[in-house]
Amino acid sequence: MPKGSNHYGNFLDVVNKYKSEKINTPSAKDLLYHEIDDVDNPVDFLFVYGDCRIKDLLYEEPRMYHIDSTFKILFEKLVLYIIACKFEKTHVIPLCYFIVKQDNETSISKCLIKFFEWFERTPSNFMSDCALQIFNSIHNTFQECNIFWCALHVMRALRKNLYRIPDENIRADVDKYMNILCYTMPMNMENANQLYEKIIKLILPYDDFNNYFQRQWAKHKEQWISAFKEDSLTLVNNISESLFKNFKYYEFGNVKNLAIDKFVFLLLIESKKITFSAFNKILIYIKLSFH
Repeated sequence: MPKGSNHYGNFLDVVNKYKSEKINTPSAKDLLYHEIDDVDNPVDFLFVYGDCRIKDLLYEEPRMYHIDSTFKILFEKLVLYIIACKFEKTHVIPLCYFIVKQDNETSISKCLIKFFEWFERTPSNFMSDCALQIFNSIHNTFQECNIFWCALHVMRALRKNLYRIPDENIRADVDKYMNILCYTMPMNMENANQLYEKIIKLILPYDDFNNYFQRQWAKHKEQWISAFKEDSLTLVNNISESLFKNFKYYEFGNVKNLAIDKFVFLLLIESKKITFSAFNKILIYIKLSFH
């Protein structure tokens, strides 16, 4: 099994063996795309996985796609992303997993394109944390897609930077108003604008924080202010995060730094269990609905 970035050759053998053995089965197409520029000294690496049966079973269009990432499963901090969705009567359904060596807009965009071409759908709403490389990749790939940032992640990021405001009372007010703007649902645009202007006036004397706020939040009001969301859409990204927690702690036993080929086989086995337990719930609900 590959133990580091100079041992990708084994992984390609695993992929090719899997695809050749499964050539006449539905899962032959589960490995949607893989790319390694140089197995001896790789600079870039992509791996995109989906389950072709999900595509056939999902008769309803997901209103919101959720995306999240972690670098704690694979060696050398290779980044694993999950795209997931949830319907009213189901728990979380994983749709796609992809791994990138370079966690940047180009790599993420390529994986998104490969997945949604295969999935034969175009996303209208996406939920993520407030990482700009994720935002840019979604925005530039699907320019008509609404992108929303998880309220929990927004407040967490904000609170890490409130130290830039020396006045404790001002810090508390900024925190309070941001929290209201992130979590209040429904909220009309007039009230949202009034609260936002209060924040702008409060932070104006504090250049360091004001510059940070303008750079990170002022340019992305539509992503984090709840008034820009439909009332029925979620405010937090716990859908993909809960799936990741289950995946890391229960399916993989919280083992860190897995080798690539071991990870691939675990992924192929375990993700199917997660996926089809979700669809079993759908089928049970449908049966109950007709009795």
